[in-house]
Formats: sequence, C-alpha cells, structure tokens
Amino acid sequence: MRQKSLSPFTRHNPPAPPAHGTAAARASTTASAGSHAFATWSATIAMVLLVPALIIPRLVTDAAGPRLTLNPAAQSAGGTVEVRGTGFAAESRGFLSFDSQAKFATFAADRTGTFSLRISVPTGSALGAHAVSAVSGSPRQTLASVQLTVIEPAATPAPNGTYQPTASPRASARGSSKGSSARPPASSAVVARTFVGGRPAVAPETTAGVGGGPDQSASPGATPGGPGPSDQPGATPSPEPTQPPTPRPTPRPTPKPTPKPPPASSGRVPYFDHIFVIVEENRAFNQVIGNASAPYLNSLANSYGLATNYRAITHPSLPNYIAMVGGSTYGITSDCSPSSCPVNGLMIGDRIEGAGKSWRAYMEGMSAPCGTTNGNGYAAKHNPFVYFTPFRSNTARCAAHDVPYTGLAGDLASAVTTPNFVWITPNVCNDMHDCSVATGDAWLRSATSMIFASPAWRTQNSLLLITWDEDDFTSVNQVATIMVGSSVNPGRRSTAYNHYSLLRTVETSWGLAPLAGGDASAAPMRDFFR
Repeated sequence: MRQKSLSPFTRHNPPAPPAHGTAAARASTTASAGSHAFATWSATIAMVLLVPALIIPRLVTDAAGPRLTLNPAAQSAGGTVEVRGTGFAAESRGFLSFDSQAKFATFAADRTGTFSLRISVPTGSALGAHAVSAVSGSPRQTLASVQLTVIEPAATPAPNGTYQPTASPRASARGSSKGSSARPPASSAVVARTFVGGRPAVAPETTAGVGGGPDQSASPGATPGGPGPSDQPGATPSPEPTQPPTPRPTPRPTPKPTPKPPPASSGRVPYFDHIFVIVEENRAFNQVIGNASAPYLNSLANSYGLATNYRAITHPSLPNYIAMVGGSTYGITSDCSPSSCPVNGLMIGDRIEGAGKSWRAYMEGMSAPCGTTNGNGYAAKHNPFVYFTPFRSNTARCAAHDVPYTGLAGDLASAVTTPNFVWITPNVCNDMHDCSVATGDAWLRSATSMIFASPAWRTQNSLLLITWDEDDFTSVNQVATIMVGSSVNPGRRSTAYNHYSLLRTVETSWGLAPLAGGDASAAPMRDFFR
C-alpha cells in the first residue's frame, strides 16, 4: 500500500518531488516561486523610494542657497529682532554672529532647512549697519549674512498710536502744613515756602504774641506781662494795651520751572523703516499755523517738528510736485496734463526700487491705477508720478505703484504689506484747495489716525511728513511743513528749507543718490532729529 506524503507544515524536510511529478505539483512550485519574486520586487521598490527620502534632505540645500531675513531690519540697541533662515541643509546646526562676536546665538534648522529665533541687539552697539551672519560649526564657514541697522531708541507710543513727547516735570505748588500742637488762627498764620531736594516744604512762621515756637502751645489773646480778664462776676476787664502790628516776612515766590529745551540734534538723518508723505494744497504758513480752524495740525506742530522757514519752489502746483519727487521742475511752468508735459527722467520711486525697497502712491478720488484724467475730486496735476514717461509707459509697474487711496487701509494691515515709502494725495476738497482749512484738518486727523494705529508705525521706526505744495500764490511762498515721529525732536523749529530739502531727507535716510540738481544741492533736514 502506498504511503501518504508528509504535510509541508511538518517539522521534517519534505521529500524531493519526483522527477515526473503531477501537474498540480508543478503548478504549486511555480506559484511559490512567483510569490517569492513579487515579495523581493516589492521590497526593492520600497528601498528605492524610502532611502532617498531619508538621506537626500540631509544632503541637499535650497538651490538658492542659505538666506537670512530680519524683522525688523532696523532696531535700537537692546531691542529684539527676529532672524529667519531658509535654504539651509536639513537639520543642520550652527551659530549666529553679530559683527565679530562669535557664537552670539545658536540655530538648528528643521527638516525643511528653516529656522527662526529672536536675538537681542547688543547694548552699546554703534548706530549704523552691522552684519548678522549664520556660521556652520565644522568646518567653520559663513553660510549667509544680512545687514541690521542699529537706530535711535523709539519713544513709547501713546494708546492712540501716536508718539507724544514726555512733558517736563513741574514743581508742585502745594505742600503739607507742619505746625504747632495748637494751630494759630488763620489770620495770624504766615506760610513760607522753601525747596528741599526740589520739592516745596511748607511751614507756618511764628507770630509774635502767639507762643514761643512751632512746638509750644499758645493761648490766643494772652499778652505776656499784661493783665488777663477777671474771673469774678461783674468784674470789668481792664483794657488791653494796643499792640503794634506784627511785622510779617514777605513769602519767597515759588520758583517757576525753566522749560526743558528740546534735545540736541544728532546732526544726522536716521534710518527709517517707513516714510509717509502727505501733500496739502495752496495755504500759506500763517493760514495754517495758529489758525483755530486747524486744531489737529497745530497740536502736531506743537508736539513734534515744524519747519518755520520752509518755501515752495515756484507757482503753480504741478512744478512743485515734480520738484518734490524728481529734484527739478524740468522746465514745467503750468498745470499741464501728463500727455502735454511728459518728463523723460527719473523720480524717487526709481531710486527706492533700485535699493530693494518698496513704495506706493495713493491718490484719493482716482478711479483706476495710473489715472491721467481728472474727475471725482482727483486732479492729475497733483499726481507727479504719472508725468514721468519711463514709469508711466511701463503699464504693469505703474499699476502696481500708483493706486487709488482706497487701497491704503488694506496695505496698512501689517508691517510687511506697508510700503517703505508712502505718498498720499488727498482729493481737491480734503487737501484744502477747494474746501476750508477745517475740512482739511478733519481729514488729516482721520488719515493719520489710520497710520498711527498701523503695525508699521507702532512696531518700526517711521516718519510722517505733512507739507503744502505752495502758498496762496504770493511771492513769499512760505508753507508749513510738519514732521512727526519718535525720532523727531519735540518742539523743534528749523532753519531755511524747501521742497528739495524734503526729497534730500528721504534720500539721505536710505543712502540714495540725488536725482537732479535741486536735491543734489539741498541740505537734508538733519536738525529735526534727536
């Protein structure tokens, strides 16, 4: 009788299949070989896919290379700055150096080659540019660097976002009375004020006939050496001798505090993260400064800087606008249209873009970007940028930088979206051209409140310039120019300047080359700054 074959699951080795096995045996052997091949193939594919995913991120860096960015790019000594690194090798480590200070802070990139950390600007750092560098540990080499500009400390903003100067402390005119245990009648008390340690000390002076000193009790009416009133009924008191008037010392007047002078000027124009310029219309200096219809403007002028001898360049409006952004009037003498008076030259936006900074001009009433047609309160002659042919002929660039005023609120939502240079032209009513000074003052309060509440103003060093294009068509052509910001000396009154000086101040803050002869020969408004 034929023996049964052992099960393949037994612990004994199965016998070799016969040379001429059945079809079923051959099929089983083929299926087993196929399963083994599939498993081997699957494992190979998994290794091909998995190993690069584990190894390659550790070896490959961003094609653009390691980069550092700062927020903010300018900070005062002792302040903090966020350093962000991108494009580094995944999970790489190293340290940051501040100028020549090794291992100022350590960093560790994540799997994407990115890291972010906050550093403190060393106290005592000199004003100006410093290098923040990322350095690998071994071998030691600089992987990326970025420039940090150390600026003057900013003042603490008020709750409404404005930076108010600190008032000088005044000596109090009040004091606490220190007298005897039995106070003399008010009619006989003479108060003398003396200052001890800068604060008033008030004490009653001793009056003759009322005790011997401030620590002795006194009996009103008792006269030393004279008879007193009788205690017996019916007795008539003896008349008291008439006392001569008691000489009273003249109180020393309370010294009035000397007004604290503005801090001395640093003699330099600070680096600003953002510069805002607002241009009003056709009002002379004395039509604004001291005018009760402009309480807000005058409050800014009193609290910050006011150019008291500032002149427009010429008349009418347009050549003044061209001068403010181009450094020259380019021979324009009228309020001609952009098509009639094209300017084939450069303007401040070209310099700003060339320096890697952002800018945008906001025109109230303009219905579409780069408008050259008047209407809805918009006047093209108050938009100098559309007169510069190289700029206007680049349609995409012009549309990105010369925009309706309605876009300002959205751009102010964050410091990142706020341009470094912001130009604002109100419509012909709000700029005081067609409407009253009071109307323009109210509009400015609303517009600047939006600026002062923005993250860019609250967290970074910013400057606001408010000026007028020209006076009311006189030969003097003196206009008010107000400078607002934490770097501005409170109460500063300046020397002679003009529109070219304003442009030169912007250029000096950012190290930009002059555009034409007007700004090249003008002095920046250095004396305004701490």
